[in-house]
Amino acid sequence: MKRKVFLVALSVIALGFSGCATLVGGGGVQSVSLQTSDSKQAEATVMSTSGTQIVTLPTTLMLQRGNIPLTVNIKETTTTDASSYSRKPKINPWFFGNIITGGLVGSTTDAVTGSMWAYDQNMIVPVTRK
Repeated sequence: MKRKVFLVALSVIALGFSGCATLVGGGGVQSVSLQTSDSKQAEATVMSTSGTQIVTLPTTLMLQRGNIPLTVNIKETTTTDASSYSRKPKINPWFFGNIITGGLVGSTTDAVTGSMWAYDQNMIVPVTRK
């Protein structure tokens, strides 16, 4: 009887950890802060898993996670030269915990939802002023 209770408890815990990066690591969405290297404003186009957005840096965006690089294109203005900056996402550390505890089910959940990937939370985009 004690063994059955133990096995049931262990199963519940394992299922609780399946999709670990999805549940614990913030899910399929992430906050990313973008600022310029000189801390001044700049017009930019941001391309990511979430699509294309036109923003003014500095800004904080909520982005979908995925295996697509985050690319920031600085618009040429009278005070700023055009430039481009790109960063690939890294594997979310919670994903590895999922392989250990959740096995195939949990890691598949993280892969499908994009939660196995994470962008840097703070990015500094190089800007050249005229």
